[in-house]
Amino acid sequence: MYIHKPRYPENRMNMGLSLQIPGPDADTKCGSHQVGAMGSFDVASSQTVLIIEDMCNVSNLIRAAMLGRPIDVEMIRDGRKGLERARELIPALVLLDLALPGMHGFDVLRELKASPATANIPVIIVTAQGDSQTALEARRIGAQDFISKPFLITELRRAVASVLDPVTSTPLPTSRGGGFEERLV
Repeated sequence: MYIHKPRYPENRMNMGLSLQIPGPDADTKCGSHQVGAMGSFDVASSQTVLIIEDMCNVSNLIRAAMLGRPIDVEMIRDGRKGLERARELIPALVLLDLALPGMHGFDVLRELKASPATANIPVIIVTAQGDSQTALEARRIGAQDFISKPFLITELRRAVASVLDPVTSTPLPTSRGGGFEERLV
């Protein structure tokens, strides 16, 4: 395993962030992680977010964006395994990539929405396939939201908050210019 330190000016959001990128012979499981504010919280009362994303560095960035929230995060790298885990877990939210090994993200989404047991799980698509046709298809199948990579951390946090905290979430301004936020993924 080697460490990749991005070469960004110090005023960017990911200042000091290092990504661990596995080498070709490394164990590439992303694993499950509990994230939240410093200190303890009752895990039994926390919500679970399932991230189905084949790139661990992207999963880890998504997980890091949720720091400060009392949530349990599980990360799966394969579409079919992610679908199986969603059926077992019934998470509060699924963050789903489209280009996945095992099963394409649209097929995962169709399966989730076709089953009465999983049809109400909110799904946010997070993908590099950010064209308008793909976004329309995702919404047509049943995605709650659609985020294109690269994405703003505030954009991801807003989308997650709109699902997990629908009463208290506030919309982001539509303009992306002039702020400190930079696209990270």
